[in-house]
Amino acid sequence: MNIIQQALTSWRVHNEINLTLLKNISAKGLDAVPAESRGRTVAKQLAHMHNVRYAWLYYNSPTLVKRIPRFRKNDKPNKRVL
Repeated sequence: MNIIQQALTSWRVHNEINLTLLKNISAKGLDAVPAESRGRTVAKQLAHMHNVRYAWLYYNSPTLVKRIPRFRKNDKPNKRVL
C-alpha cells in the first residue's frame, strides 16, 4: 500500500468514527464542553474539523468546494447541519 492509499484509508477510518459519534451523540452531548477544550463545545469542535477539511480542499482545488457550506466562528451547529 502506497502513502496515498494509506492516507485515504486513515481518512476513511477517522471519518467513519466521526460519523458514528455524530449519529449517537445527544443534543446535550453536542453542547457539552470537554475539559481542556478551550471552551469549545463538541459541536464547535466538529464544525472546526469540517472547516479544516474544507480549507485543505479549497487550497488544493477551489472548484471542489463551491457548494460545500462552512461554519462561522459564532455558529451553533446542530446534528442536522453537521
